[in-house]
Amino acid sequence: MLTFTLLPQRPADNTPSEEAAAFGRLEVRVGDRCLTEGVTHDANDLSPGPNVSGYHLAEWLLWNSWRLRWEAHPDAPRRGWAFSHSLSSIGAGYVWPNIEIASDGVRAGISSSPTIDPSAGLYRYVGPPVFEVVAAVVLEDAIRSFAKAVLDLLDSADVVDTNLHLLWHDVERERSAPETARLRRLEARLGCDPDETTAPDLATAADAMRGFGADSVEELAADAA
Repeated sequence: MLTFTLLPQRPADNTPSEEAAAFGRLEVRVGDRCLTEGVTHDANDLSPGPNVSGYHLAEWLLWNSWRLRWEAHPDAPRRGWAFSHSLSSIGAGYVWPNIEIASDGVRAGISSSPTIDPSAGLYRYVGPPVFEVVAAVVLEDAIRSFAKAVLDLLDSADVVDTNLHLLWHDVERERSAPETARLRRLEARLGCDPDETTAPDLATAADAMRGFGADSVEELAADAA
């Protein structure tokens, strides 16, 4: 079981509305393992997670959901690969965990590591290195569940029409349209963000899928990437 959870906390007074509505203590767990355990810069007590805005995490998870779900870890990652697979790349002024996610479409690998610099930042991750494997559908469900929970927080605070709302509707629409979902999977296996692949390439791939089957073409795309 993989879970992203957020325990609401009071944000700073000048926090933007969408960040404030989804501000809280983040915990990421795989089974009984906590991947976000650490200490703050001014205390030695262990905490199960840092205070962050779940808005940014939900936005990152949704935007990268196709690649997280369908793009395996390559032998030699391309430049920028981590931006779509490592939570530490989210930024926005928060100290995100050193967690990396990749999936071959059947199984998802979740790895985490502690903060290397003992004097680093506002929050230092101290848990041991971890590598866990979950079913890819478990990863997909965890992403959707966390994004929906953050959207509920936004709606409760009357924060509407955010980029996260738009992303949610776009991804749900893509998931419910079989042809679009197949093309999104293919893009992900090629290591591309949504709509990053050229239209002629996608048309060629769609023709190949009809002739050779989606599974065969996607496997070739993953090898090519």
